[in-house]
Formats: sequence, structure tokens, C-alpha cells
Amino acid sequence: MENNISKRKYKSYTAVDKIKILKECGNASMAKISRKYNISTQTIRNWKKNKLQLEELTRNKNSSKIKRVRRPTSEVFDKALHIWFQELRMRSIPISGPIIKAKALEMSKE
Repeated sequence: MENNISKRKYKSYTAVDKIKILKECGNASMAKISRKYNISTQTIRNWKKNKLQLEELTRNKNSSKIKRVRRPTSEVFDKALHIWFQELRMRSIPISGPIIKAKALEMSKE
């Protein structure tokens, strides 16, 4: 017995795309929009719930292309790492991803 059920392919949307889709929901039913874009209605409801955050992201030109927003697990740790990063940038010291990762690991052990 073959199983012919096709899985829905996962697609990521930018904050700008999400806002456009939410604006369309104002003119048409959520069910129509979900079928049009092949998105579940629950996903659209989640976007509606987070609409303020999405609008805030779209205002910032650099983050309008972001598809996911991850919150740091520790605000204090994240701020300390960011301060270290800014200090090095002010002194014009080149910083790469592996350097930041090494510093983060070092700070997490403390």
C-alpha cells in the first residue's frame, strides 16, 4: 500500500510578506487567503497575534528581510556580549563569527 498523501512544503515568509497577507485578510476571508497562499489558518492567526512586532520589523530597513525572530535565552548574557562586541568595533578591531562564538562560550563558562 502506497501512501499518496503529500506533505505541505514548508515556506518561510519575510515580515513584509506577512504584513501584506494580513492586509489581504481584511478584504477577504481567512480561509480564502489560506488557500491562495497554501498557508494554514492557524499560521495566519499567529501572524495576526504578532502583528505589532511584524510592523516594528518592517519599519527597520535592515530587519525587514528577517523571516524568524528568536529571542535570547538570557537577556543579561546577550547584553554583555553585545557590549563586548561594541567595544571591539569602537577600537576598529576586526571581528569574525568564530571570534564572537569563542567569546560567547568563554563568557558562558564564567
